[in-house]
Amino acid sequence: MRLLITLLFIPLLSIGQQKPVETTLRNGSIALGSWSVINMASAASLVKNADGEALHFHQMNGYWNVVNGSLAAYSLISPYIVRKKSLSEFEMAKQYKKIFLINAGLDFVYITSGGLLNYYSGTKNPDRNQGFGSSFMLQGGFLLAYDLWMANRMNRWINNKAQSQFNIRPTPYGFSLSYQFD
Repeated sequence: MRLLITLLFIPLLSIGQQKPVETTLRNGSIALGSWSVINMASAASLVKNADGEALHFHQMNGYWNVVNGSLAAYSLISPYIVRKKSLSEFEMAKQYKKIFLINAGLDFVYITSGGLLNYYSGTKNPDRNQGFGSSFMLQGGFLLAYDLWMANRMNRWINNKAQSQFNIRPTPYGFSLSYQFD
């Protein structure tokens, strides 16, 4: 238990010691981890009384967010375990921007797969296909917004601007899109 608590608080101990790109990645990982925890908790509580399509929807949300939570936890802990190559801020931002844009492409595939599962759900196991398809579209939609947001944040460092012209920011009610005119 003590090890778990220590691992959860390691990222907080390094505030102010990281480069701006690393801080952005850490904050993004915290956002992804929060989404994951909320989804796993809601799936665990809602799957008990669900049946049919809703049961499969909550199950897939739980499965999906075990992976999201693992990725978020690894990205929060890995800077303290694995020694990274000494990259400049510019090179690091370029590398991560590519990764987030590739992931955004994969997220589009998840959304499309979910739509196809819903469309062809009448054939075999309609409840499972409907539930899994809806979960794919929800999770893929969130990850698409997340990956585009993170790619945009990395773009700030590539362009060496304090603020980029196109901004995607999370708000308490969803996401805010804005464009800054020069």
